[in-house]
Amino acid sequence: MTLALDTINNQIKEVKGLYLLKAELQAEIEKIETALKTQLQENNQELVITDNGSVSYKEVISKTLNTTELKKSEFAFIYNQFLQEKSTMRFKVA
Repeated sequence: MTLALDTINNQIKEVKGLYLLKAELQAEIEKIETALKTQLQENNQELVITDNGSVSYKEVISKTLNTTELKKSEFAFIYNQFLQEKSTMRFKVA
């Protein structure tokens, strides 16, 4: 099977244009989200419910395993004992 280089070239051009549009949209989303967070903080509110939906901004506390420190500790063997190898496919347009 031969690659249709013209088709691939056009698709690469199109997807690059969409990536740019996606970045612009993401920047606009982040701008609005920052404004919403600021409004919630200034009014000491964690949740606001409106006709269009709700918005919340609150602290969430979680506990994670510090694998860097575990690897350096006397218990590094435990870290190594539970490592799993996995394989994934990577797609990139550049």
